[in-house]
Amino acid sequence: VQKIRKTFPEAILLGNGGFDIMDSIAAELNGVLVEDIFWGPDFKRGGYRPAIASEQIEKIRILKKAMREHGLIVFNIEYLPRTENEEKKKVSLASRRLEFRPYFAEKDLTEIYPQIS
Repeated sequence: VQKIRKTFPEAILLGNGGFDIMDSIAAELNGVLVEDIFWGPDFKRGGYRPAIASEQIEKIRILKKAMREHGLIVFNIEYLPRTENEEKKKVSLASRRLEFRPYFAEKDLTEIYPQIS
């Protein structure tokens, strides 16, 4: 990451998760992309499932620290069907309260769509 930043100083670099190495690469990043803070695909039963509370709390803690200490922008991708407008509104509001930038996608990633108000 340091070599990429040095070679391409004007590039916009986003980490894709990378919580285990966040502290060592954050200075080189502009932001971080994280999936499933609120909703994710349910691979066992099909469909979608809400995030596991303990995982959600830990992700948010790490991301808020990265924002505070390194000025990173957080983009979150949540997996919900396009038709789940009420749940997407709730997640958009919760994400914006955390100062994250939410996006939504179908679980097979055939479509990505932005937050809704």
